[in-house]
Amino acid sequence: MTAGESSLTVTLHRNGSTTWEAEVDLAAGGDALAANESLRHTIASEAARDGIAEPRDVDARIDGDTLVVGYRDPNATERHLGVVVFTPLTPASPSVPFVIGGEGARYLGADRLTVRGASGWDVRGDASAADSDGELVWTREGTEPDDEGRAFVDVDRDPVAVEGDSLLPGPRAWIGRLLTSDTL
Repeated sequence: MTAGESSLTVTLHRNGSTTWEAEVDLAAGGDALAANESLRHTIASEAARDGIAEPRDVDARIDGDTLVVGYRDPNATERHLGVVVFTPLTPASPSVPFVIGGEGARYLGADRLTVRGASGWDVRGDASAADSDGELVWTREGTEPDDEGRAFVDVDRDPVAVEGDSLLPGPRAWIGRLLTSDTL
C-alpha cells in the first residue's frame, strides 16, 4: 500500500463524544484493501490506535482510490458550563519529550487536521491553526518541520466547542478550559 495525501477531521459533539474520520488517498494497494475486509480493518485499527484517540467502533471502507476510516472516542473531551473542551492536543506533561519525562508535543500524523463542532457549534482556539468558519485547521504547509520531518501542532490551550448562539461564548470557553483536569 502506498499512501498519498491524508486528512483527519475530529467532530466535537454536544454530549462530549467525538467522532473521527480519516481519509487517505491511495497511490497503490487500494485493490487489495478493497478485496480484503479483514486486512483493511486491521490496518485501520492499528493506525487509529497509534494516534491520540482511544478509538471505538472502528470502521474502514474504500471509496474510489481513498481509504476512509471512521471511529469514535467518548473520552477525548471534558464538559463544563455547556462547552466541550477537546483535551488530547495538549500533552498532560512537559512539552519537551524526554527532558524531564512526559509525552512531548503533538505532531501531525496527517497532512491536514481539522477540529470542528457538530452542527450549530463553533470551535474556539488560540493555536497556530487557521481559523475557518468555526473550525480549526492545521496543515503541514502551515508549520516548519523538525529534523525528522514532523510538523508539530502548536497548541497552548485546549480547543473548545461552544454552541454558536450561546450567551458569552468567549468567557464560557475560557472558564471551560480553566476547569479541565489538566489545568487544576
